[in-house]
Amino acid sequence: MGRSYMLLISIPSMSLVVALLMMFVSDVRSQTEPAPNSCTFISYSTSEAEANAVAALYTGWGILSAMEGKEGSDPCTSGWEGVICVQQPAVAPGYCTEYIPSVIGLELIGLGLQGHLSGAIGNLTNLQILTITGNPGLTGNLPSEIGSLTNLTVLDLHDNNFTGVIPNLALLANLEILFLNGNAFSGSIEHVFQGLNTTAFASVDLSSNQLTGWIPGLTTGLGKFSGLSAMLLNVSHNQIGGYFNISNQFSQGGLTTLDLSYNNISGDISTLILCVHDNDTTHNGTTYNDTIDNDTTYGPFCLLETLFINNNHFSGKLPDFSTSLGPITNLDVSNNQFNGIIPPSIWNISTNLTNLNLSGNNFSGNLPHVTNPQNVLETLYMSKNQLNGELLNLSSFPQLKTLDLSDNQFNGSISPSIWSIIPKLNVLNLSNNKLHGKLPTMKDLQYCPNSLKSLNLGGNKLTGLFPSNLFNCSFMLQEVNFDNNNFNGVLDLQINLTKHLVFGTLISMVNNNIIQLNPSWESGIYSPVLLGGNPCCSIVTSENPTIYQQQNCRYNSSTIPIVIYQSYNSHELHKKLAWILSTILPCFAFLSGIIFIIIYWKYHKNMSAFREIQEEFAKQQVQPILYSYNVLKVATKDFHPSNKLGEGGFGAVYKGILLDGTHVAVKLLNKSHQQVSEFLNEIVLMTGVRHKNLVKVKGCSLQGTQRFIVFEFVENKNLAEALWGMTFST
Repeated sequence: MGRSYMLLISIPSMSLVVALLMMFVSDVRSQTEPAPNSCTFISYSTSEAEANAVAALYTGWGILSAMEGKEGSDPCTSGWEGVICVQQPAVAPGYCTEYIPSVIGLELIGLGLQGHLSGAIGNLTNLQILTITGNPGLTGNLPSEIGSLTNLTVLDLHDNNFTGVIPNLALLANLEILFLNGNAFSGSIEHVFQGLNTTAFASVDLSSNQLTGWIPGLTTGLGKFSGLSAMLLNVSHNQIGGYFNISNQFSQGGLTTLDLSYNNISGDISTLILCVHDNDTTHNGTTYNDTIDNDTTYGPFCLLETLFINNNHFSGKLPDFSTSLGPITNLDVSNNQFNGIIPPSIWNISTNLTNLNLSGNNFSGNLPHVTNPQNVLETLYMSKNQLNGELLNLSSFPQLKTLDLSDNQFNGSISPSIWSIIPKLNVLNLSNNKLHGKLPTMKDLQYCPNSLKSLNLGGNKLTGLFPSNLFNCSFMLQEVNFDNNNFNGVLDLQINLTKHLVFGTLISMVNNNIIQLNPSWESGIYSPVLLGGNPCCSIVTSENPTIYQQQNCRYNSSTIPIVIYQSYNSHELHKKLAWILSTILPCFAFLSGIIFIIIYWKYHKNMSAFREIQEEFAKQQVQPILYSYNVLKVATKDFHPSNKLGEGGFGAVYKGILLDGTHVAVKLLNKSHQQVSEFLNEIVLMTGVRHKNLVKVKGCSLQGTQRFIVFEFVENKNLAEALWGMTFST
């Protein structure tokens, strides 16, 4: 065959199936000249071997009865859930070719399957797609028969609960996608890659398992993994070890995501080459032939967008990024053992760099000066290192949302510009450094940090008064932590009552020198304040504390309820209450009046229509029953097709059972522009007619433009029964 036909949807549309079959048949005809007396048969039954295999799998998972009960006994022609089929040619007697339905895919996603994946899977020899995901009830080892499905291009078994060693997949030469993440597989990862044709790979994800060993070709002594053409390689959250020199292991530039995080891998990336623009395509004895934008480039990661090697045992220095041109967006090397200074070229990694995490290492020295504006950088983590000197000039980070420089040795004061130069900053964490001096005021700011949600300056040597006017700017604040500093004087939160500090904002001032809280304890405050270890709380141990003192003279927030206490400023509250009453209540009354008028108008209209009907019946001296639409809807099970008795030129007739058990026939007339009076005249005439061969009219119903006539229900018997009361049996 010249093409490989795959279908990547669970329930294909008919038009797509027809198009696929036409392509398939056309391809066969173009390649094979039929014999003079050739013929073609199209079968509508799956082969016995494949049908039995699918049935065995579904039986093991406890869903076979549901498939057969709803769909039929053939997995292809009956459309069993998750089964993908196409017509495949098979050998037939003589010169004939028979096309039979063949199972090429199983897609069972999040169905709550229970049990094991049995060896019956090996009988689906034409299988190209095997996707069974999100079924934590699937347990046990994978059958070795999976390794014999040579047509497989997609093997996706992620987020189940399979265990044991992954079977050898060396025969799967066409495999493009291998997702086995989120299980409990064990054993050595070398076994997984052993003999595999890695040049066909597009994506490999083996993360979140219990795999051990070394990655073949990625660790010293096992040879280069030069044939890898995958765009994604994720082996994170395992127990993989070995010494890994990244820059010497990849020789092709197709990788876009490499995730080795949360393992036990060690190595050195000081000679890491992302991608270099140069006329010379040979570097360190390795020749690179990748091209980007028709310019000569070399390097193993010319297309790399995400590199995660965090939470391992990498060491040494960071590489020089000054010549890197890769499009990297996310770089995380946190929680390793890197040391030395952070090179100035860190700001030249990529113009696309959005997330940078260098925290949890042993970097030292000053932060490098920012030469190029980081116009897209949104998160910057450099916490838990040994960095010192003054803080960054944050004016070069206009899009920064999260900045964490905590647990270092930065010194100096905090510049007034820190509040205003990052308009989009959400999180600022400068805790546990050696910052000193007073916090800058905000009265002269060009604009306020209105997006700030979390501010942590705890564990420094800051002094002066608490900057209450901070809350005059930022209405998004949810947490303020100034613990373990030297703030003194009165903690003035009076500003909170007029500027509406975000409800529930936690203000932590543990272990400072606060002597008084304003407003007073008895007046109450809007948000929880932690003041444990301050002089204002020293009286708590010697006198009877108030409820407010008990709640605020604490060291943590684990037991503090978030409540709004009574405000000390009753005059201000009275003004606001008066504004609310004078503005909102009239609006509410106006809207309520409009709603009442609309309801009354509809009620009056319905009552007028009802009186019109009653008057019309009285004129004609007949009393047909006026049924409620909801009564007829319940009686006919919402006019369900199973209750349909027939249909004529004027509408359909449905069988119904009223609440008192009476059987009726309800005729739903086709929509027309007939007036209510005209319809009622017809009902009156029909009600007044009496004849033994006519079905009696019991009543009617109106619902908008729809009209219903309710008849007595007459059993539909044959002519002999109607004439002579006789029944015949065969």
